[in-house]
Amino acid sequence: MATVCETPLKNTIMRWLRQLGFEGDAAKTRQASLLNKVIAISLILTVLVIVATLLGGNTPISSIVIAILWLVVLALGWYKLRSGRTDVIALLLAIAFFFFLTGANISLGTIRTPTASLYVFWVIMVGMFFEWRGIVVATTASSLAVLAVIVAENAGLLPKPDYSVGITQWMNYTVLFGITATMVYQGNRLTATALARAENEIESRKRTEAELRKLTLALEQSPAAVMITDPLGNIEYVNPQFETLSGYAKSEVMGKNPRVLKSGQTSTETYRQIWSAIISGGKWRGELCNRKKSGELYWEDASLSGILGEDGQIAHFIGVTVDITESKHATQSIRELRRREMEVGAIIQRSLVSEVPEGIEGASLAEYADPSQILDGDFSSIHRFHPGCFEVLVGDVMGKGVQAALMGAGIIAAYNRALAELLLAKQDARSLPTPAEIVNAIHRSLTPQLMAISSFVTLALYRFDLDSGVLTYVNAGHTPGLLTRGPGARAVAILGDNLPIGVMPQETYRELSLAMGTGDSLLVFSDGITEACNPDGEEFGMARLSDLMEAGSHARLPPTTIMQALRGEQRRFTGGGPGADDLTAVMITLNPRRGALDRRIEDRIAPLVFTLPWSLEGLGVLRSRVMASAGSLPEDDADALILASFEAATNVIRHGRLLVGSATLTCRITRESDSVVVELIYPSEAFKPPAQVNPDMSGASEGGFGLYIIEQSVDSVEYTSLMPGVACIRLVKRAGAVPG
Repeated sequence: MATVCETPLKNTIMRWLRQLGFEGDAAKTRQASLLNKVIAISLILTVLVIVATLLGGNTPISSIVIAILWLVVLALGWYKLRSGRTDVIALLLAIAFFFFLTGANISLGTIRTPTASLYVFWVIMVGMFFEWRGIVVATTASSLAVLAVIVAENAGLLPKPDYSVGITQWMNYTVLFGITATMVYQGNRLTATALARAENEIESRKRTEAELRKLTLALEQSPAAVMITDPLGNIEYVNPQFETLSGYAKSEVMGKNPRVLKSGQTSTETYRQIWSAIISGGKWRGELCNRKKSGELYWEDASLSGILGEDGQIAHFIGVTVDITESKHATQSIRELRRREMEVGAIIQRSLVSEVPEGIEGASLAEYADPSQILDGDFSSIHRFHPGCFEVLVGDVMGKGVQAALMGAGIIAAYNRALAELLLAKQDARSLPTPAEIVNAIHRSLTPQLMAISSFVTLALYRFDLDSGVLTYVNAGHTPGLLTRGPGARAVAILGDNLPIGVMPQETYRELSLAMGTGDSLLVFSDGITEACNPDGEEFGMARLSDLMEAGSHARLPPTTIMQALRGEQRRFTGGGPGADDLTAVMITLNPRRGALDRRIEDRIAPLVFTLPWSLEGLGVLRSRVMASAGSLPEDDADALILASFEAATNVIRHGRLLVGSATLTCRITRESDSVVVELIYPSEAFKPPAQVNPDMSGASEGGFGLYIIEQSVDSVEYTSLMPGVACIRLVKRAGAVPG
C-alpha cells in the first residue's frame, strides 16, 4: 500500500521540479526554470516554518494564516507558470512575498525575529527577475517596510512581541541558513553554468573563426571565380580569380551590378530562368557567355544560388563560375571536325550508291533520302540489266551514323559481288540469277559476320521485268511495299515472310511474283517514314502514306513529284526538325513504252512527262519539247504556246513558294485531236491569280505582265492543286482558236 501511495507523490514532486521549456524563446525558458525552482524552494521552506510555528506553540495564529495564504499563492503561481506568462507571474509573486513578509512581521509585533531577515532573500529574488530596476524597487520597499514596522512598534501599535526562544526560533534560523545555502549553491551553479557557456561560446567562436579563415582562404585561392551580391544585385565580394578572369579589379565592380559582364550573347529567356530559380533560394546551373573588361567574350560553367536569411527572405546571391572557354572552343572544333567528316562520308556514300540509271524504257523512278545524322543508315541501289528489266534494292541497317552507313555500303557491295558471281556462274549469258538466289547469296556471305557483332539488316529486292509485266521480289524483314493499280486504285501492302539478314543461319529466302502493267506504281520505304512523329508524339503512319500515294496516283503524277510531296508532307507533319530515324523511299511507276517496237496505240499518244531542274537554265529543254509536241498546231499557235509555257515556268521558278528545300519542275504535255495541253507541276501551294490582270504597259514595272502574256497566249489557263503540297499550271492551246 505504501508503494502505491509513493508513486503519485513522487510523480507530483518530479512534475514540480521538471525543467520547463518554451521552443524558440530561450529567455522565457530560463525565467520559467528559475521561477519553478524559487516556487519549489519557497514551498518547502514555508512548510518548515509552519511546522516550526506549530511546534513552538507561542506564535500568533495570524502568522500561521499568512503562511498558509502564501502557500496558496505559491501553488497558484506554479499552476499558472505553464501558461508562459512568466513576467506577470514573477511580478505577482514578488508583490505577494512582500506582503507576506510585512504581514508576518506585523503579526509578530517586531522586526527582531528571523522573519525580518527574509527581506534580504526577497531583494535578491526580485533582482534576479527584474535586474537593476527590481533591486532598486525591492531595496526601497524593504527599507520602508522595516521603517514602518519600527515606527509602529515604538508607538505601541503592534501586538506585544514574544521574545522567548525555543524550537520555533531554532527552526526559523535553520530555514534562513537553508535559504542562504540554497542561494549560494544556486549562485555557484549559475556562475559555473555561465562560465561553461562562456567557454563553449569562446571555443565555438574560435572554431567558427578558424572555419571562416579556412573558407576565406579557399575562396581567395579558389580556381573558380566567386561573386556575392546583396538582395538588389549589388556586388559585395569578388575573389582574385574573378579579377583574373574578367579583367576587372575588385574596386571597379564593388557596389555595381553584374550586368557589367553582359555580352548580349545570352538570351532573355535564359536570364528569366535564372531569376526564377534563384529568387526563391533555389539554384541554377548552366553555361553563360560574358564579356571581359577588354571586350573579349568568354564562356563560364555557372552555378548561381539565392541565400536565405533567418527571416526566410533573400539575404545574398552567390555565383560560382569556372572558365570553360578553351574546352568550349575545343568541343566546337571537335564537333566541326566530326561534321566535316560526316559530310565527306556522306559524299563518299552517295558516290558508292548508284543513282537512277538511264535507259529504262517504260518506267519512271524517284528516290527520297533524308538521313537523321548526315550519313544514311538506310540504303538503296537500282541496277539496270537491259531497257526492259531492272532491280531495286532497299534496306535498313540496325543503328545510325557512321557505323550504319558503313554497313549499308557493305550490303550494297555484297549485293554487287553476289550478282557478279552468280552471273559468271550462269552458262547462258542471257539468263539472270533470280532475286531469291541473290538474297540467299548475300545471306550466306554476311550472316556469320552480322551475328558476330550482334547486328542484323532488313532488305527487300524488287525485280521489274517490263517485257513480261512481272514483278518478282524477296522481302527479308523489311517494311512492306505499297502498290497501286492505276489511277483511282487503293494502295495495298505487298508483304514478305522472311527474317532479316543476320538472324538465323538456316533461313532460306523465297521470292514472290505478281503481275504489273502500265499505270501501276510501287512505293518501297524504310520504317523511318511511317514512324516519324509530330511534336505531340503521333506517328505519320501507314494510312497517311497510303493516302498520299493514292492521291498522287489519281492525279497521274510522276514519282519525282510524289516524292517531293512526301518530303514536304513529312516536314510539315514533324515540324521540320531532324528526325529520330533515317528516311528513305523509292517509287517506281510503269509508263507507256514509247521506244518499244510493239508499243500500243494508246502508248503512242500517252502524255510526255519529263522533269526539269529548278533553274532558268534548264528551260531550253521545255522550249524544245513543247515545240516538238505542238507540231499539229499552226506555227503562230505553237509559238504562242511555247511563249506561255516559258513565261509560266519562269514565274514558277522565280516566285514559287517551295515546300521543300530542293525541288524539280515536272512537265506533262498531252496531245489531243485539236489541241495541246501543257501542265507545269511543282511542290507548292496553288497560285491564286488576281481576278483581273492589269499590266503596266509603260514599262515602269513588270507587275502582272507575265500573267497577262500567259492569258493572251493560250485559250485557257488554270491554277490548281493536284494533291496536298502539289500545284499545277494547266495551259491549253487549241488549233486556230482566238485566245480569250
